[in-house]
Amino acid sequence: MGKGVHISDDAYQWIDQTVFIPWTSFMSIGNIALDGESALIWITEGSGTTAGTPLVGEIGATSTDIAGISMAAAGDLISTYWILPSNMNMTDPGVNCRVHFVHIATGADTPIWKVHHLDLAKQQAVLEPVGDATEVVTFGAHTCSTTADSLEVTAWKALATQPASTDVGWLLALELDAVGSASADEIFILGLEFGYSTNLLSSQGPGA
Repeated sequence: MGKGVHISDDAYQWIDQTVFIPWTSFMSIGNIALDGESALIWITEGSGTTAGTPLVGEIGATSTDIAGISMAAAGDLISTYWILPSNMNMTDPGVNCRVHFVHIATGADTPIWKVHHLDLAKQQAVLEPVGDATEVVTFGAHTCSTTADSLEVTAWKALATQPASTDVGWLLALELDAVGSASADEIFILGLEFGYSTNLLSSQGPGA
């Protein structure tokens, strides 16, 4: 017989979990794909239609430079397949998200972001995540700092359509919907962060 203290989810509020999806984990960048092994970039057919051409570029001005994705125009997007975390509470997922990016200019630009998610169960048809999205999450305009090369993090935005218990993953597309007054190459994507409700208990009780 198993030993332990019997605790149920309805007795204690678990701390929400967060997970960050960096730009390097995205499988498609507009009409450009990344070769993760050789770090080469090449043109591919398909993926979402974009107004510009998001490109990999350096952020920073020291030897610690990192790379991000430059979103040159409204409509630029990056996309990927993401597996839902195993500890997500599928009864009440409570998923929300926010965007991390760098704004290299000094103007108080007001970009608007969109997250398209296509929820997928096993053996479900894999469709285009923008045109066939389960939901499009649209953020309010984010006012950037007037400090050059500033780290910008949007407010959290909750999903109106939460994952179903049968879903195993998402096709995700992160789109720069509007640039505000920003010019090309002034906005660099770092990644997309998700928060969700956890279910940390196994189905095996102390008497099993």
